[in-house]
Amino acid sequence: MIYKLSTEQKKGIVDQNFFEKEVDGGVLTFSIKNIWQSGYLTFESECVPYLDLKNENGLPVFATFQVIDLITKKGCGHQFEFFSSFTAKEEEVVQKLFAEDGFRALERQGWRQTAIKTWFYGPLVLRSMTG
Repeated sequence: MIYKLSTEQKKGIVDQNFFEKEVDGGVLTFSIKNIWQSGYLTFESECVPYLDLKNENGLPVFATFQVIDLITKKGCGHQFEFFSSFTAKEEEVVQKLFAEDGFRALERQGWRQTAIKTWFYGPLVLRSMTG
């Protein structure tokens, strides 16, 4: 069966996109957290999956499901988190690139996306789409 999982409340979906770039023999890493107004995911399961629909601790999406589709709508903001030794100037350059043309601008400057993690926060709604 195919199931659809969504958050009950708005702004309950967060993705964290991780980037790295080799600079002067070292590697700089950072992430951008995107907060989404709404969205849902679909997945397949042979039986009704057990999920704590109260979801008080957040649900790591890709660690929990083989996701068929993840749809997010209308970003509500983003936050940068710099993990290695960035100077204030380097942080400013990254933020300016992202503001100008998002992920494409970062990739043009040699930043490589290494991972995406997605969480659903707050109460969940689970619906069967088939069967």
